[in-house]
Amino acid sequence: MALYSASHYACQGGYCAYLGCQSASECTAAFQKSNYACGTVQGSSIPTCYETCNAPADCATAGVALYSASHYACNGNQCDYLGCQSSSECTAAFQKSNYACGSVQGSPVPTCYETCNAPADCATAGVTLYSASHWACNADQCDYLGCQSSSECTAAFQKSNYACH
Repeated sequence: MALYSASHYACQGGYCAYLGCQSASECTAAFQKSNYACGTVQGSSIPTCYETCNAPADCATAGVALYSASHYACNGNQCDYLGCQSSSECTAAFQKSNYACGSVQGSPVPTCYETCNAPADCATAGVTLYSASHWACNADQCDYLGCQSSSECTAAFQKSNYACH
């Protein structure tokens, strides 16, 4: 995919650093929609593909409640997602009763999150990177703790150049 070719990365300190999109044309090609542009957006320091708009309805995804026009603002011709509006739309979207809508660390808007009583409630069976030992349950929210070793990353992505950092 053009957005992830070698020219979109730099090797910094032994790690691959994504440099972002390079043109609106690669964004329109990647998303197969003519209303995409490439530039910096709020919360990001690298150029990012974003959807342009004249009204919130231009941003909506038909038939998906979490992404209806009422979930967007159109500011400076840029679609700004306003977040979830209720826990019921999160449980419907994820088809699991333990989802809620609220504040999540690192997100500027209300976000759907998985609730828990213990880290095991957050785990994905059979996926080492998402086993119970990779989660904490804080204030009824699943908090991902990250990878624990480079070997589990190389195994998960089946590539020897993956590292846990």
